[in-house]
Amino acid sequence: MKINNLKKYIPTINLALILFGYAFITTIFIPNSYDDNSVIITRYVTLPLRLFILLVNLYVLVKNYERDKGFNKYIILLFIFFLLYLTVAVVYISVLETTVERVYYNKNDYYFFIIGVTIIPFLSVLYSYKKININMFYDIVIPMLFIALIISVYSNQSLTKSVDLSNIRQQGNKGLSTIEYGHMGVSFILISLYRGMNNKGQKIHKIFNIAGIMLGGYIMLKAGSRSPIISLLIAISAIALNQNKKISINIFVIIVMFVGLFLFYDDIVRFIGIISPIMEKRINLLEQGDLNMRDVLLNDAIKEFISSPLMGNDIVLHEGRSAGWYPHNIFIESFMVLGVFGGLIITILTVVTIMYSLYLLKYDKENSGLYGVLFLQQLVFSGVSGALHTSAVYFTLMVLILMNGSYLKKKTKQLISNLTY
Repeated sequence: MKINNLKKYIPTINLALILFGYAFITTIFIPNSYDDNSVIITRYVTLPLRLFILLVNLYVLVKNYERDKGFNKYIILLFIFFLLYLTVAVVYISVLETTVERVYYNKNDYYFFIIGVTIIPFLSVLYSYKKININMFYDIVIPMLFIALIISVYSNQSLTKSVDLSNIRQQGNKGLSTIEYGHMGVSFILISLYRGMNNKGQKIHKIFNIAGIMLGGYIMLKAGSRSPIISLLIAISAIALNQNKKISINIFVIIVMFVGLFLFYDDIVRFIGIISPIMEKRINLLEQGDLNMRDVLLNDAIKEFISSPLMGNDIVLHEGRSAGWYPHNIFIESFMVLGVFGGLIITILTVVTIMYSLYLLKYDKENSGLYGVLFLQQLVFSGVSGALHTSAVYFTLMVLILMNGSYLKKKTKQLISNLTY
């Protein structure tokens, strides 16, 4: 491949690294273990990886930077949000000396994640989104996910002699939690499904699409987390809602799908139990109103917001078992950290992005519609395990959708204006 061609593809490679680079590299280089006493230093892998991705982000940002980009009002609102968040973080961490050791090793790590892992990645995509090639994105990401998930399956199977995996939630590796692993499987399902529905490729592509759906589903169940299943249902419903031009047909398809789930619920749960007994147990716990540590974190975060609704109340929780942790929900966290103003900004941005996601799913299926599907998945993840300082995927997809959506609407209006003129 010529150097000029490689440069042309770097924005697409950059996006693939932001969305799936961490999961891919950690699965290959970090060994798996369910022994809590084992000392596996993931930092030796994750830190160089983060730095490499950051260098790619900076290269793309510098090469594509334009002073007058003509951003829409929602992108400006996103800038305001992160300017506020970064300012508040500096005040609490460096001035008031809030302890963040339960989240990271030290305060410098926290700054690195806010700026280097979250802000710079979405800025690099903001300035290069028009140069991203969706077909090349498929060609990069699908093999990445396929290789990583196959390795993770063998890695987990190698532990069966020492651990009964039927009663434990499987993780991707020591650097990839069970919930991240489950969502990795869902991403593979959605990307494979979406390419199969909207892009007519070669026979090998069709084989990979089918294999991706099957492998992704297997991983989703083995991970034993419930939110990936919820995100999959929401994303597939959104696809179905916008697949046909007649909305009545789309709604009918969704109704049939959910009626089928309701009627065959017990059979579906039993089938899930065959593949992943731990998932069956967790679904049953959900029916019983299981209260876990994540619920405690959310309740404590809401209490801290109520105690200081205007100015916010620190970047981490203070009380009891929750002290030193983040709420595991970026929306509640925004209210807790930045008060009503910050919470309203993230709410507005999220609602608008959802609307643009549905718009792109309907009018730009073969290109940026995929971003809308992945955003709806990340919306669920960010609501049950997300943190503002590590939400590069969420905000990168938000930027892609806001920019592509506004650009498509503007282009459509110009076309209509020219035709009527």
